[in-house]
Amino acid sequence: MSSHVYKYTNGDTARNEFYSENNCETKRLSSSGYDYNNNSIPTDLICAVCHAEYRNPKLLPCLHTFCKRCLEKYVECLDGDYYVKCPFCGTRRKIKSRSDDGHACLDELVSDFVALNSLDACAINVNELSDASCSNCSTRAQSRCSECAVFLCANCQRAHKNNKQTKNHNVCSLALLGLKSDQILHTGDYCKTHAGQTLTHFCRTCDRAVCNDCTFLDHPKDGHSVTELSDVSPTQRRQLAEILSGVRQKVPFLKRTLLDIDSVLQSLPDNADAVAREIARTTESFIQTLRQRQEELLDELTKLCAHKATVLHEQKSRIQSELEILEDNCQASEKILRNGSNSEIATVNNLVYKRLEFLRNMKLNVEADENSEFGYDSGSEKLKSEILNTGEVFLVNTSSPLKVLGDGLQDAAVGKFASFTVATSEKCELFSGDLDIRIETPDSVLLECDVTHSGNLCNVVYNPKVPGENEISVTFRGEHLPDSPICVNVKDGHVIYAQKKTKCVTFGHRGSAPGCLNQPCDVAVRNNGHILLADTSNHRVQIFDANGKFISNFGKPGGSFGQLTYPSGIAISPRGHVIVSDYGNHRVQVFTSGSVYLRSFGGKGSAEGLIDHPIGVAVDEEGHVVVVDQDNHRVQVFDENGKFLRQFGCYGNGNGQLDRPMYVAISPDGDVFVTDSRNHRVQIFDADGRYRESLGERGTNDGEFYYPTGISIDAAGYVVVSDQTARIQVFNPELQFVTKLEPRSVDKLECPMGIDYNPEGKIIIVDKECSNVKILYP
Repeated sequence: MSSHVYKYTNGDTARNEFYSENNCETKRLSSSGYDYNNNSIPTDLICAVCHAEYRNPKLLPCLHTFCKRCLEKYVECLDGDYYVKCPFCGTRRKIKSRSDDGHACLDELVSDFVALNSLDACAINVNELSDASCSNCSTRAQSRCSECAVFLCANCQRAHKNNKQTKNHNVCSLALLGLKSDQILHTGDYCKTHAGQTLTHFCRTCDRAVCNDCTFLDHPKDGHSVTELSDVSPTQRRQLAEILSGVRQKVPFLKRTLLDIDSVLQSLPDNADAVAREIARTTESFIQTLRQRQEELLDELTKLCAHKATVLHEQKSRIQSELEILEDNCQASEKILRNGSNSEIATVNNLVYKRLEFLRNMKLNVEADENSEFGYDSGSEKLKSEILNTGEVFLVNTSSPLKVLGDGLQDAAVGKFASFTVATSEKCELFSGDLDIRIETPDSVLLECDVTHSGNLCNVVYNPKVPGENEISVTFRGEHLPDSPICVNVKDGHVIYAQKKTKCVTFGHRGSAPGCLNQPCDVAVRNNGHILLADTSNHRVQIFDANGKFISNFGKPGGSFGQLTYPSGIAISPRGHVIVSDYGNHRVQVFTSGSVYLRSFGGKGSAEGLIDHPIGVAVDEEGHVVVVDQDNHRVQVFDENGKFLRQFGCYGNGNGQLDRPMYVAISPDGDVFVTDSRNHRVQIFDADGRYRESLGERGTNDGEFYYPTGISIDAAGYVVVSDQTARIQVFNPELQFVTKLEPRSVDKLECPMGIDYNPEGKIIIVDKECSNVKILYP
């Protein structure tokens, strides 16, 4: 068995030798027995350029990974500077280092440790683990530290666990290593300057991880701000998790935009055809109008022609009559002049003269009253201009510069925090006062909501108070968004309890596979009905839909960040973060809604802010985290960032004293209810931790408790408590006993623990002994 796989004594030299480009395939295959050339290699370890497994994978600023040798093909020289261009997205990264021949040297690029660790995990031949030697003393190894990438014998493992810097590292036995398919392997991070030295510190001044030798030589503490990696890592992880959460919030908007684009592309031809039909209809209408005008003009022409003919005929008849009279009179006058004597002419002279004078003075029609011509002004130029300017096809922009998405727009229940997000377009600049968000209850009261801005995203959190149609209005510069106002049917989060047998739906069974449970201890229900479980003995959190169908899980055994040891309590913050009481690690861990580790606080101890076996956890309306510090017999309150605020309770059986408290719930009025297990009661404190009153006493009668465990308060203020007699008792807001929830014998409770209610008010209970979940309702 090759020592390259198991022992990295020479830092990057060993790694580079093992992953040398010339011998990569040969050495991996010969040393591990793992065939990298078959189809079993994971696709995320395949380079998109060479289509083979990564060789010396380098991570670019755009977070795309390629082989170093492949990236050398994408080096560009611009204005004397060298850049490497991402083959996938085109992002450029300036290269400052130079090789001996003056060309760009890509060694300064960050190695993709995720890919390297995955390659190492594939390279480990589990059939040869029994032959591995301790990396420190060369005796037979019994375990492997995945953080340091070293093998350990029994003695070195104890020393490893006793070391302050490595006590929380994930050390796994070699026997289990061959069985755990999800075991994360870390090949070790070594200093590039000092061979063989692991990176243990962080230089804030230079913003880089350094080894112990660096802190004396290259990064002396008198001129550099140097701290241990274990001290700076929580902050870095939190910062990355927070910004990751913000980035992930953009994902549903982009997916929604893609769906909108697909919808637009699908309807685009139909809408274009509709406009084309409208254009054809309008054009045909114009043609019909022109034809109608044609008929009108032709009719008018016919009438004008007939009028002219009538006038001319009348003129003709009149002139013909006048001509006939004129010719007759002329002929008669000529006869008189030609045949008449002087006396005869003298006799008729006056008569004839007057007649002829009348005829001479008579108006003479020398032209026709009408001609044969017709005038026509088509107005064609004006008409052509009008036609050419008639109609317009233009783009219609009905999109809004803002878009609203989130479960809080569809799913909401009284007492369950709901949220939604408003995203602004990159083309839109948002100023103070531009955005107005209002939530109005059915009784016309404005509900208070918490609005936070992060980049171009605006997160809105609200806690519904009144069931029914709540109206969410989102306006931008006084104008409603397209879907605004949005009506959300807020469920009442309460059922009417009766004395009759309780109906029960059960899901889950004992096991370690996804969806199986092992002694679950607590439950939390989101506003959309999803059920989150503290799967205690599987050291994880599991998520199911409202019907008990498995969705996902997160967490694994261990003491590192994001790892869990017997998680026993779970709650959901107003921002959707998942709060988990990490019982065995004496801390509380916070995960984003996407199950990414965000932060942790606590640590074993009895001082303020330290915790000894936390169990129950709840979150109040202000986002304060209320933790049951079981073995310190107290309750501690932290802000949403894990800063200690106050504590109350101490060991004892008097008022306000606690003896092994279990779980906690917050009433609609903000009071804190704690199951005081060994005192067989529920104690009630105000929001500031002042004792108010107690509920119950030791016993098995109605209203009495025997080691009470879980507790929940529904939207109507009804208190639901479980105890070790496998009873679920319900009390009204005045703390009067109402009923016991008793499922059928086939669904009998054996060890009920954590309790919560879903949006419909049904009671969700985890049964630790049965390793299942029961949903109870009347």
